[in-house]
Amino acid sequence: MWNDTFREEHRDSDNQKEDRAADEDEASAPHQKVPGLGQDAYWIGSRVGGALYVLKGNSFIRISVGGAGDQAAKLRKSQMLAQKILPKI
Repeated sequence: MWNDTFREEHRDSDNQKEDRAADEDEASAPHQKVPGLGQDAYWIGSRVGGALYVLKGNSFIRISVGGAGDQAAKLRKSQMLAQKILPKI
């Protein structure tokens, strides 16, 4: 799933675009690389929230944040949560 979603060479092949996102906003949103988290991390913003995906080993986490605040604030909150969760994986 990680390669299908975040690796450029795998994107949009064999109708994977529909399979890789929970909703249409995420499917069409650009992936923003987030340095310093896990082995690989990406932020996908949407008009109502956003989701941070972080890869560690053979596992990944998805942290979704909505509510008040702009995309930058939501990304910061997601990064803080990820930093607390990753040591436990």
